[in-house]
Amino acid sequence: MYDHLYCKLYLSSRLDIEELYECINCLIQGQMDPIRTVKTQWGEMDLRKNSDFDPQRLENTPDDFIFWKYYLDIIPQEGIEQTTYIKQISWLIEELGIRNIKAVASCEFEDIL
Repeated sequence: MYDHLYCKLYLSSRLDIEELYECINCLIQGQMDPIRTVKTQWGEMDLRKNSDFDPQRLENTPDDFIFWKYYLDIIPQEGIEQTTYIKQISWLIEELGIRNIKAVASCEFEDIL
């Protein structure tokens, strides 16, 4: 189906990074590592501050997600079915939205999320 299953999920939230990290873990009920990594049965994700974050630019174009404050690097666990992995990312995006956390995926399969 897809050759590369890496997914970068840009996040816009008023939460600080530690609160966001805890929120994400509460949603997916994974195993937290001290370096803001969450491991689940379907994937592993690292929460990072976006070095391209630009609050001034976002004032004029708030939906320009490449300048949002945070992002998640997401990779699948070995042996996970592609469809399961993709469904879990789609579910995560929906759940974040319910909690007023904007999420936009940048990946090979973003058109189906």
